[in-house]
Amino acid sequence: IELIPDVRKTNSEIVDAYTRVAKGGKTERIECYVPQLKQWFYITVFRPKKDYIVTVYDVITGRKKAEEQLNETFNDLETAQRLAKIGNWKLTIATGGIVWSKGLCLINGWDFDKPAPSFEQMCRFYTRESWIKLKDGVAKSINSGKPYDIELEMIRTDGSTIITHTRGEAIQDANGDTIELHGTVQDITESKRINEDL
Repeated sequence: IELIPDVRKTNSEIVDAYTRVAKGGKTERIECYVPQLKQWFYITVFRPKKDYIVTVYDVITGRKKAEEQLNETFNDLETAQRLAKIGNWKLTIATGGIVWSKGLCLINGWDFDKPAPSFEQMCRFYTRESWIKLKDGVAKSINSGKPYDIELEMIRTDGSTIITHTRGEAIQDANGDTIELHGTVQDITESKRINEDL
């Protein structure tokens, strides 16, 4: 603890953990930023035997900076998707599991905190003709590995209908079998209306 100047003022949680372990407590682990050293640490405090305390300091500043940069990039991507009215999704063929981006949830009106609907459940979000087109495009892409690029009428959760530009691309393994399908959905309703008015 003495390695960190004024630790009791800036990082009392380290001192508290040390005290609890010294009194016979279980091993404690803390992740914290130490301003005096301008470093992030992952600290492990344990008692190997009576009257002995061991504190291990792992510097994790590089990892924390990488996490911050990743979060910033992710936030930038979310902003870009919102402004462009575009979203993306991924379908895992083996499990049927599907993931929607926040941008796609905004387009559809779906609650991002809820699990994304399965592919079969997505029929309720399209007109009958558009659902047939989408199913056909997805099936062909899975079987042939070729991408699809189509315009569809989507029915949002509030009942309104929008025009979307939908693209899908198959990801295949070394044997040429499709293991994932990735796609994008963009709301082009406004641009379509502008073009029609010209």
